Amino acid sequence: MNWRSPARPKGKARKNPMKQSRLDFTKVDAALLPTVILVGRPNVGKSALFNRLIRRREALVYNTPGDHVTRDIREGIAKLGDLRFRVLDSAGLETAATSGSILARTTDMTGNVLTRSQFAIFLIDVRDGLQPLDVEVGQWLRKHASGIHTKVAMNKSESLDEHGVLTAAAGEAHKLGFGDPVAISAETGLGMAELYEILRPLFEEYLFKLPNRLAWQDFSIINQ
Repeated sequence: MNWRSPARPKGKARKNPMKQSRLDFTKVDAALLPTVILVGRPNVGKSALFNRLIRRREALVYNTPGDHVTRDIREGIAKLGDLRFRVLDSAGLETAATSGSILARTTDMTGNVLTRSQFAIFLIDVRDGLQPLDVEVGQWLRKHASGIHTKVAMNKSESLDEHGVLTAAAGEAHKLGFGDPVAISAETGLGMAELYEILRPLFEEYLFKLPNRLAWQDFSIINQ
């Protein structure tokens, strides 16, 4: 397992990967940008990550467990270094919600917008460990979004300073079946460089595989 540990400010600063690029996403037409949906059980920090990515507070964020604040699907243009992409903030998923309830409707809503997405960031709260509902959401994703490239983000990692603790948490997250996770903090920005390193090659591959060559041939290619 080769999970991404967030780089903490210590010793000599490493080169910022978010300033190393090939394809200039700022020149890509908004209609062609890849779309990422944020998914996970309630209160794992989806709205906080959404707000950080779009760089403004648009979705309500409460830190009280049990407050399922975001009911609607929110959409914005994310800015992560020089990356640009569409991001969708889904409501918290409770896969076994009673039919007709608000949570059941938001689960259906999330399922509907999956058809508009090419990528998903599956958030878990690393402080809680892997919860049964996390496993259910993972199963739900495999059933409803098998064609979407999904990456697991262990949110709220700023509270876990010991590398061994994060490594153990990463081992648990790996059991979800979506490959190696990345440790982040939507609140503090920890791990955003690592998230960038994961997303950039995926987005470049997506753009260069668009069926219509005219859709991407005018993109600005840096240093060429």
